[in-house]
Amino acid sequence: MKNSLQCKTINGFMAAHKKTGINLVPKEDLNATLSGRVLKWGLSTFRIIVIVVELVVIVGFVTRFILDTRLADLDDEIESKSSVIASFSTVEQNFRQAQERLDIFSKLVSSENTTSPAIEAVVGVLPEGARLTEVSVTPSLVVVSVTSSDEREIAQFIANVQGSPAFSSVTITSVEQNRQTGLFEYRLEAQRSGV
Repeated sequence: MKNSLQCKTINGFMAAHKKTGINLVPKEDLNATLSGRVLKWGLSTFRIIVIVVELVVIVGFVTRFILDTRLADLDDEIESKSSVIASFSTVEQNFRQAQERLDIFSKLVSSENTTSPAIEAVVGVLPEGARLTEVSVTPSLVVVSVTSSDEREIAQFIANVQGSPAFSSVTITSVEQNRQTGLFEYRLEAQRSGV
């Protein structure tokens, strides 16, 4: 019986204790003193500050994920566009080479250029079996490399260049026979007339 009475008292004490809570900050006298008002202001203000900071952190995380997604998309787009650009690099190189050739051709064809008549004079006296392999033109000298099948073509070409009014003197700088093809390869320098 004593045990049951003790249990009831303990249970009754606990039940009575559960109903009453302990409040360390009394509400009645909080506005009455300066420290109470400061404490009340601090508790309400810091609660708002904590909420605002949490919102800023959440917005920062969400923004970070959005920006990371955009960055990944931009990286993929850059990679795909750079591969397209790389695929057109050979086309661009060919275009630039063609443009350089056109520039050289336009300089050769222009009326101000004096190399065109010199080249025309050399090509005009070239024998039928001979082939030009290299032509170099300066204001005073024309240097050509020619391949011919026999010596008569060499002699004919030299005689034709000497007889041309475009050239004043002719010099052969080298003559060789290619053992594989059997063709004669020679180099000729012709001084231009009127220079």
